[in-house]
This record gives sequence, structure tokens and C-alpha cells, in this order.
Amino acid sequence: MEEEVKKITELFTVSKNELQQCKAHLQIKEKELEETQKDLQETKVHLAEEEYVVSVLENNEQKLHGTASKVVTVLAPTVKQLPMFRSFMGYSKKSVVARAYASETS
Repeated sequence: MEEEVKKITELFTVSKNELQQCKAHLQIKEKELEETQKDLQETKVHLAEEEYVVSVLENNEQKLHGTASKVVTVLAPTVKQLPMFRSFMGYSKKSVVARAYASETS
């Protein structure tokens, strides 16, 4: 009888030790899970911020493209008329360069 009690006590002690180890392991895993959840939340916040920045940049890019298109539309006729204006005014590239050189050497 005494031997049976001893075996049962030993089994109980082993089971108790295993339970303690499982509890310690569980606590470690719970802490890791909390840290992972915190990291995940921070990542979600960063992702939302980046999505917002990308959205703003895309919007600005579209606005800039629209503005650039308007500028090109407005300037295209003017640029086409520039050679005619120069000839009307008696300018040529050569004469402009010659005058610039002359003013530098004087």
C-alpha cells in the first residue's frame, strides 16, 4: 500500500511539474502574442499613414499633370509664333549671339 501511495505521489509530482512547465510556456507564448498584436497594430497604423500619403501624392500628381497640360495648351501657339516674332523684330540667333558677345567684350 505504501508503495502505491509513493507511486501516486511521484506521478502527482511529475504531473505537477509538467503543469508548471506548461504554465510557464503558456505565459511566454501569451507575452509573445501580446507583442505580436502590438506590432501588428503599429503596422496597421503605418500602413494607413502610407496609404494616405500615397493618395495625396497621386492627387497632387493628377493636379500637376492637369496644370502642365493647360500650360502646354496655352504656350504651344506662342512658341509656334516665336520664329515669326523674331523675324519681325529683325532678330536671329546669330545676331543675338553676336550682340551678347559684343556686350561682354566691351
